[in-house]
Amino acid sequence: MRKRIVAVALLIGSSSGFVPAEALRCGTRLVTEGELAIQVREKCGDPVSEELIGYTLRGAPPGLRGEREYKIEQWIYGPDQGYYHVLRFEAGRLRDIDNVKQ
Repeated sequence: MRKRIVAVALLIGSSSGFVPAEALRCGTRLVTEGELAIQVREKCGDPVSEELIGYTLRGAPPGLRGEREYKIEQWIYGPDQGYYHVLRFEAGRLRDIDNVKQ
């Protein structure tokens, strides 16, 4: 019975246009945190604003030693239904989506 309730809730949520807070809908496509910048651009097109915010130091990828410097970018989409969508990328991956009222 519990599985049936969960399935119905998921179906209702998907049909009502529900989008998780860490996601952005671009037309019929959904963008989620962790996606590559190129994937976001393919789904949403060019942002209205794109700027370099700075750099951050993070541990090197597995198999390498030390730290690496990674670029931080901010892309802005919108306005859409009264909001701007501010996307922050680190090392080419979407790390954060913030919806800012117009």
